[in-house]
Amino acid sequence: MRKIKSAIMYLSLGSIILVGCGQVSTETVDMSAYDSSTEEKEETKVEDSVSESVATTFVEEEPAEEAEKVADSEDDLIDVLSDACADTLMIIIRDDFDGDGMFEAFAATSKDPYAVYFNDPENASDCYDDTTIWYVTATEATAIEDVPFGPNFVYMKTGVFADGTKAVLVDFFMSNVDTDSYIFTLKDGTYNYLGTHTSASIAEDGLLYSGHFIRDIEANYFETEIYEYSDGELILKDTVKEDA
Repeated sequence: MRKIKSAIMYLSLGSIILVGCGQVSTETVDMSAYDSSTEEKEETKVEDSVSESVATTFVEEEPAEEAEKVADSEDDLIDVLSDACADTLMIIIRDDFDGDGMFEAFAATSKDPYAVYFNDPENASDCYDDTTIWYVTATEATAIEDVPFGPNFVYMKTGVFADGTKAVLVDFFMSNVDTDSYIFTLKDGTYNYLGTHTSASIAEDGLLYSGHFIRDIEANYFETEIYEYSDGELILKDTVKEDA
């Protein structure tokens, strides 16, 4: 009987020990689950860190450099001229004269006190003294001093030759009926003086017509010279005489 009780007691102790081992095993499984969760959190942190790094790199990326813009509007060119000259601006003609995509200008300034009335038909004079003709780019204004202009400025106009070359004609007073027309184009990045012709203009056919009245002993007549523009020069093409 005692042996049976002893056996039962040993069995009971064994069961308690086994149960205790089972609880430890269960707790170990729980810890494994906890550790796995922690690893997932660490991975998430790493991913977030990488995302933040990528986002930061994107934000800090420098934009591509913009192409340099040339300030060549009419106001910009007037500002360049104003820095070089304090005289009255009478007229400025702005265009892309050589077709390079940048604008230039020819301008006339004067110290003549009446120059302020140049664009005022009621008060304007027929001609103006102390006039300077300028060639203006986006970076500088150059007074055209190597051309023998007359003393009295009248007007400035434009024309287009048959080959598409743009020209500026600067008129100075010569007589009551005629003017001296100083003709310019652009060549090699600067102004190109083609010469002076009497009362010249460029017609729709792209030819330059220079006409003047001639008094002769035998008869008075009107003579017109017709010029063709070619390779930076004016070439006389024809001369027409008409009775006055």
